[in-house]
Amino acid sequence: MKARGKHTIEVLKDRGIVRVTVRGAIDLVYAKAISAEAIGLAADSGHKRFLYDLREAALEMNVTDLYALPREFPASAGHRVAALVTKDDDLSRWEFLETVEQNIGINTKICTRLEDAYKWLQGT
Repeated sequence: MKARGKHTIEVLKDRGIVRVTVRGAIDLVYAKAISAEAIGLAADSGHKRFLYDLREAALEMNVTDLYALPREFPASAGHRVAALVTKDDDLSRWEFLETVEQNIGINTKICTRLEDAYKWLQGT
């Protein structure tokens, strides 16, 4: 079994956002578990905006995994998802995931600056 990273999930009540921070390796199985946990917390708290801080995550998913991941979860027109990555990441893989999610109705944006992610989540 591969070693997995660590994650935290918190509700930023003042911003109305569920923030997920991932550090270390993230594969398809771990990504599904994290996403399910975040969606459950959002449902319990009534929030519909998600910030995935992946700046310290090591993406261990191929194109097939990235294509499959968003199909595990029902899309909601009211949800907004920002993924925060670094400029040093392979942005083409993140942009592929962004396109896949948008094509199935998940309102997603890849960002490299925290301020841009917050602005986008707020709809500005």
